[in-house]
Amino acid sequence: MTIREQLVRQVRPMKVMSAVGFYGFLFSWIVTIPVGVLAAGLAVSAAGLLLLVISLLGILCFVRCPACHQKVGSLFLACGIRRPIYCLGPDVRTCPSCGVELDSQSPEEAPAGSGC
Repeated sequence: MTIREQLVRQVRPMKVMSAVGFYGFLFSWIVTIPVGVLAAGLAVSAAGLLLLVISLLGILCFVRCPACHQKVGSLFLACGIRRPIYCLGPDVRTCPSCGVELDSQSPEEAPAGSGC
């Protein structure tokens, strides 16, 4: 498994969580404004917004390079015309901290039972 694949695997659950939060926020406003139940809509939209913010902070704080263990979540949140959010485009080739190629094989984990 390459380092890029490991990073994408780390981001995938937070990506789903942020999508649920965003669409929950959006859906709560679309449904509750015409119905007139504003208190319930505010509660659901606050929960959706909180879920979105937690997932974005999770990407920033917990996505780490498998080689150097430095935070690299900001690579997933940098977006532009050619690259949507949550995607590592082909233009990102190396880790900004250690310089290892993202398409190289990840460092081998120690076998179970070795060491302390």
